[in-house]
Amino acid sequence: MNTNDTSDSIRAKIFGQMFVSIKRLDSNISWEQSVYAINWFDAWQLQLYNFYNLLAGRSVNKVGGVPLFKGRLLSKLYGSDEDQRQILLLVRYPAPDNFRRMVANPLFKVVSLIRTIAVRRFTFCLSHVLTEENIPKQLNAEDVYGVHHFRGDAEMATLICDSLHQQGIDVIFSSVKTHELFTITGNESPVAVPALMDGIVLFKCKDEITVKNIITSNAYHNILQQSESSFVGTFKRIM
Repeated sequence: MNTNDTSDSIRAKIFGQMFVSIKRLDSNISWEQSVYAINWFDAWQLQLYNFYNLLAGRSVNKVGGVPLFKGRLLSKLYGSDEDQRQILLLVRYPAPDNFRRMVANPLFKVVSLIRTIAVRRFTFCLSHVLTEENIPKQLNAEDVYGVHHFRGDAEMATLICDSLHQQGIDVIFSSVKTHELFTITGNESPVAVPALMDGIVLFKCKDEITVKNIITSNAYHNILQQSESSFVGTFKRIM
């Protein structure tokens, strides 16, 4: 996109009179900056969703997208069942326009029909990274990851990261929502694509007990009370 573009949204045609619109939450956010997709969802059929990932990978790669982390929930440590999801998938795109071009691609539209069948509850948002991703490139079956998905701003993410650092835990990824997505059909009002939370912090621990001890500590309890809503769980990396 043109760096001088002052529009607050861009959109992609899906089919007929249906469009997907990407709206930035702050006009000072550059359209040229990388965005990180937070996919937080349940699947009817995880194997079918994995097959979709395999097929969609070509479209993601074509626009410069890079999958960073895919994990499956092991246990819920804090939060409501309504906020709980089975799968977390993080993908980096060079800019929002790269994501828009992918969504508009005819092949991706066809492949996405599989995702519609495979997914039960799906929430999504585009975010900007706060902590540079230090996600190990090698998949290790022994690793356990802690995920804190929250409603709040960058200040909340910083409080979470600082608390983890004080307990000797390395944060490997954190980001906060910067864009919202909407579907638009003809002259109807835009419908927001659900974005359950605003930010996410991903950290690696040696085992589930370590994560549980962190979450139950007094210091972390104080952090949790400052968020409008939080979900904390342990995840096993599957990609």
